[in-house]
Amino acid sequence: MLSYIIISNESYAKDTFIPSLQSNYNILKCVGTIFSNDGSTQKINELNPDIIFLDPDTLDVFSILDKIDNSCYKTIFVSDTEKYAYSAFLHGVNEYILKADFLRVLDKIVLRLLNNLYAIEELNHHKNTDSDKSNRISISTSEGLIFIEVSNIIRIEADRSYCYLHLVCGSKMTVCKSLKDIEQRLPTSQFYRTHNSHLVNLNYVKMIGYQDGGYVLMIDESHIPIARRRKNELVNYMTA
Repeated sequence: MLSYIIISNESYAKDTFIPSLQSNYNILKCVGTIFSNDGSTQKINELNPDIIFLDPDTLDVFSILDKIDNSCYKTIFVSDTEKYAYSAFLHGVNEYILKADFLRVLDKIVLRLLNNLYAIEELNHHKNTDSDKSNRISISTSEGLIFIEVSNIIRIEADRSYCYLHLVCGSKMTVCKSLKDIEQRLPTSQFYRTHNSHLVNLNYVKMIGYQDGGYVLMIDESHIPIARRRKNELVNYMTA
């Protein structure tokens, strides 16, 4: 069962979104709706859906996307016009549907998303059961394919559809990949996602701080936030 939330006005969500999805896709479950920008980010983090449907015609959904790491979710825009398409592309939105074509193209969109999500799930399962992870990863850049030793990565910071790799040598590498894409290629025993936008190398953690909601102090003196629900888990993991 895959979960989704809807960010739109109440009438469109209840009259079109939910009935269309519930009547055609038993594998999809609506776990929540968002009808305003107030508290939207917190609600998304709490519900942690697989898919987010966004209606830019009725809400300022871009301000919501700016506050979350949408690489953690599959995002679908549903709009009356194409005028938001370029901004949606810059924000890394996965699919864009015109409302006039919603029912006609929904089958193809949902099938494509399901195949992609299941492929990721299978890859994660393989990754978690594979103890012989490589000690380096390859990163494709405009200059060519670069190979980076995993031990040289202190932390990784997400910025929409880009990531910044902070290295032991003090340099920062910009990569046109989502945090989830990179995380899937790293050993889970060594890297931990403290926050939607941050992945840290546990070997370079100096301290877990409790002030300001919790943070991780790294060897490069950076303070990385810890999501509230992950703080105790990280403490237990580091002290086990």
